[in-house]
Amino acid sequence: MHWRGKTIVDLSRAFLDTNGVTQHAEAEVSAPDEAAPYLTEKPDFAKNRTVREAWLAMLGDLNICSQKGLVERFDGTIGAGTILAPYGGVYRDSPNEAMAALIPTAGETTTATLMSHGYDPDLSTWSPFHGAVYAVTESLAKICAAGGDVSRARLTFQEYFERLNKNKISWGKPAAALLGGLSAQLGFGTASIGGKDSMSGTFEDIHVPPTLVSFAVGMVDARDVVSTDLKGAGHRLALLTLPTDDALVPEYDKALMLYESLHQAILRGDVLSAHTVGRGGVAAAVTMMALGSRVGVSLTDVQEDEIFLPRYGSIVVELKDGASVPAGLRVIGMTAENAAISALETSSVQVTFFLFLALFTILLFAEIRIMVKAIRKGPEMSTND
Repeated sequence: MHWRGKTIVDLSRAFLDTNGVTQHAEAEVSAPDEAAPYLTEKPDFAKNRTVREAWLAMLGDLNICSQKGLVERFDGTIGAGTILAPYGGVYRDSPNEAMAALIPTAGETTTATLMSHGYDPDLSTWSPFHGAVYAVTESLAKICAAGGDVSRARLTFQEYFERLNKNKISWGKPAAALLGGLSAQLGFGTASIGGKDSMSGTFEDIHVPPTLVSFAVGMVDARDVVSTDLKGAGHRLALLTLPTDDALVPEYDKALMLYESLHQAILRGDVLSAHTVGRGGVAAAVTMMALGSRVGVSLTDVQEDEIFLPRYGSIVVELKDGASVPAGLRVIGMTAENAAISALETSSVQVTFFLFLALFTILLFAEIRIMVKAIRKGPEMSTND
């Protein structure tokens, strides 16, 4: 390497090819607890409760409830290229799942970027392998739901694990997670480009959960971008269910065909809104879709024991009038005029949005009070500094 006529770096290619000092470590990968399978067992908030009670308990989960107070501390309109605001709908209460923004150019353009993420700390604690697999799957599913082409998306990972030392059990967690991430990359035919990792997530006997966050990025025509908020009453709701094998791993070939089927429906203009299924299941997905414009939902083909399951990779879509149901999807209900979610045949559910908003408002005010208290208190100064 030369600079201003002087050689400033002169290293042997053979040295660079060694990739530095070779190190070795033993890793023992623990099998996930089959007695409590995270992906197929009813969540704690839904156990020993009616559907109505479980629904309200779900909305109280800090990973599901409104985070609008936190989100609004950041300006999502800088640069005037924003396509999807953080929250959509007439009342701006439906959280969008992907960033969509126009490419900055000197003139006008419809070329835009999409970016999404996927990660569930509880799933990764149960199984770092499955956590990484579904981090990738979730991030790509959000790209698809927003109007992007999964086959052309690319990934980048962020990893964070406990301090490993020479503990082979600890080494087994990143080993399992990286194998899961690699498995998903090979399955979906996309690569993770770049990333960041840290192995210092330990304080005394407290450890961070095994963390592999997948970020998916892709290109899209701005005219094809789909938001999450329901657009009106009388529209069919359809569900894309991610196919999985006996090991609870996605059947990637089938998943890619389903995502392509949905993508073509979006390009035809048949899809009015879409939201992925994750923590809280179909129940959380349709709730977030309905809140934005206070459009009601009548579910007719979702089993009570499945409505709250975290079916990562699945997608709920709202179809326009007269549109055919995309291949591989099935109709699970209709949108309605009244702001309520109802009509599960196996149970009586009438959860009005007044209850939703009351719960969301309580949590929002609690969050604001904490922020105000922290601002008044100011930064804490260590006596040792």
